[in-house]
Amino acid sequence: MRIGIVGYGAGGQYFHAPFIEAAEGIELVGVVARSEATKSSFESDFPGPPTYASLSGLIASGVDAVTITTPPHTRYDLVMEAIRSGEPRARDPRLD
Repeated sequence: MRIGIVGYGAGGQYFHAPFIEAAEGIELVGVVARSEATKSSFESDFPGPPTYASLSGLIASGVDAVTITTPPHTRYDLVMEAIRSGEPRARDPRLD
């Protein structure tokens, strides 16, 4: 399974990315990051997977799923963008 991460703050850096990398049969495809500092941090922590400027760029790379770990005020729009893109595993957690 190929998984991408949207956001590389504390949640992405200390939880999502390390667990994805450690899981057998799971590939960390890349991360959406906009600031140069965040990109550098990700590239230092996980050499190899690229950074993307947008969710659409990450999805176009061929992910099977995305995890969106951005601040709450941005998360809903990103989840809806993933759903509209046809990403099969995207969901709005408020619908659970």
